Amino acid sequence: MKNTLRKLLPLFLVLALLCLPVLASCGTTGTTAETTTEADDAVTAEAITTEALTTAADAETEATTAADADADEPETTADPFTVTFSLDEHVTVTVYAKQSDMESGENGTENATVAYARDGDSGEILSDGNGQVNFTVAVDEGYIIDDITATEGTYKNVKDPKDTAVENGYRVTKITSDTTVTVTTKVKPADPFTVTFVTDANVSITVYNTQALTDGAENATVAYARDGDSGEILVDGNGQVNFVLVFADGYELDGMEIEGTYKNNKSIAENTYRVTKIESNLTVTITAKASA
Repeated sequence: MKNTLRKLLPLFLVLALLCLPVLASCGTTGTTAETTTEADDAVTAEAITTEALTTAADAETEATTAADADADEPETTADPFTVTFSLDEHVTVTVYAKQSDMESGENGTENATVAYARDGDSGEILSDGNGQVNFTVAVDEGYIIDDITATEGTYKNVKDPKDTAVENGYRVTKITSDTTVTVTTKVKPADPFTVTFVTDANVSITVYNTQALTDGAENATVAYARDGDSGEILVDGNGQVNFVLVFADGYELDGMEIEGTYKNNKSIAENTYRVTKIESNLTVTITAKASA
């Protein structure tokens, strides 16, 4: 409506000015002086009319240009949701625009600190609450991931490698506003000391996590050095392993050899043993013989 009025206003002005000569002639007499005045008025009216036509044309052009500018002006779109990564000094992040890129390990942005919520298939930036961010995490040697979190209330899920089927691959889904993804690491614990049992066909091993000797693992071939009371795995040289020898009918212990570093091998009951203060991986070899 506003553009239409802009175009019609100059035309109304032209029509009004065209009427000026007629109005001027209606008020004159037949004298020479009056005839001269009438001619002058006519010339003046013609000049005004010409000027008005020019002004009208300019105004129409201006109105058309303004209307075209209004038509060409793009629609305002919402700002994309940003994902800011807060990382400790032992971790880096590689961001992928699409799920398929993360799965293939291609087109990633390494050492990323900021990303945008995107469509997981096309990679298009989204601001409708359905966007996601896909990224992999790399940690320094000797460290492991402690925790990965996002700002509460800004997303639906944080999916880990079990969900993404990508090693060290994570996905934050349905991002509804700017969010911060925080990744922390911790020192990787030392590998536990293992106790490997080697036996012949006439003996098997039942291993217990504590000195209480409850809930044993039958036919065990590997055990870990543990705290004798709590059963917690230990790597400080204070762990132990508790086990019972189970012989086939008509067989008994022939010999036991232990390779590795430890303090004692205690016989605490019939066919029941405890190896204490284990400081390395052990191999326990047990042989059986026919009972006398």
